[in-house]
Amino acid sequence: MRITFAPAKRAKTLADRGLDFADAALVFAGVTLEIEDILREGAPARTRFIRLLQAGGSDYPYDLYKQAGVDMATPGPYQALAARMNRLMDEVDALEKH
Repeated sequence: MRITFAPAKRAKTLADRGLDFADAALVFAGVTLEIEDILREGAPARTRFIRLLQAGGSDYPYDLYKQAGVDMATPGPYQALAARMNRLMDEVDALEKH
């Protein structure tokens, strides 16, 4: 998945909020994988995700996810995001047919 953004908005958001749009793919893919893990594993995955949220912006998203057991350097998180998006689009298609 390729995410695009306006360079001026990226610079302003980075300066004002410390958020880099370039990290968006990391964030969306990681959260999707965490949600899938919570649904599959229950409490252990939920605890990891809560710790990730509690860490806030204390480190780079890549490093925080790695500490939570999600390796963003592998295809898994991105595949989980693509699969979730496909399921959601299938649901939208089904709703449109009714």
